Amino acid sequence: MVTALPLVGARSVEGQNVTLDEGAFVIDVGGRQVAIEEFRIRRSGQGEAAVVIAQATIEFTGGDVESMTTLLQARGRGLQLTGYQVRVSTDEVTRLRDNGQRLEAVTTSSSGQREREYRGGAQAVVLEELFAHHYYFLGRRAGPEPTSVSVIVPRAGSQARASLVRGNVETVQVAGTRVSAQRLTLDVQGLKHDIWVDEQNRVLRVEIAANAYVAVRRELP
Repeated sequence: MVTALPLVGARSVEGQNVTLDEGAFVIDVGGRQVAIEEFRIRRSGQGEAAVVIAQATIEFTGGDVESMTTLLQARGRGLQLTGYQVRVSTDEVTRLRDNGQRLEAVTTSSSGQREREYRGGAQAVVLEELFAHHYYFLGRRAGPEPTSVSVIVPRAGSQARASLVRGNVETVQVAGTRVSAQRLTLDVQGLKHDIWVDEQNRVLRVEIAANAYVAVRRELP
């Protein structure tokens, strides 16, 4: 997938990587396991020259879609979104890239092609439906006071303003163990996402109660 997207600094990423996080999430919807998500997040370079690449694959336990794979690129200390791709096993592909002013998205499938533009900038984040590792890119943005972010869901073709806030340190169940984790809450137009991260902003657990969605690490990082 890396060669399918024109990634800034892709050559240096291949040559000198630091792994920020990797592992797997078990994803439940409605109290039933629906998928396993395996992911890896890597960084090349430091400071404003840093390039971060996140790759993941979701394998579904049933249904018409067998799998989805994603590739996301961000840069700098603020992890600004610069590129994204999601590929569905059915034949659908959505590619999103920064043109310097807006984020351009093109979706192709057997039914044709559609194009869309999104607002970019430092506040823009991708949260593709079901993928838990994307919440990693919220950790550095969260503070004790609400922070505004712009949430893009590329496959759904939507973008919405959201409020992100850092809460208390709590004890949560992860991989059969009770651990302490920092709670973040993302409110996307009234839909609350509860995220628990460790001291390195690695995502441990995500819950969207209204959607009966729970993603939990299969093993502790």
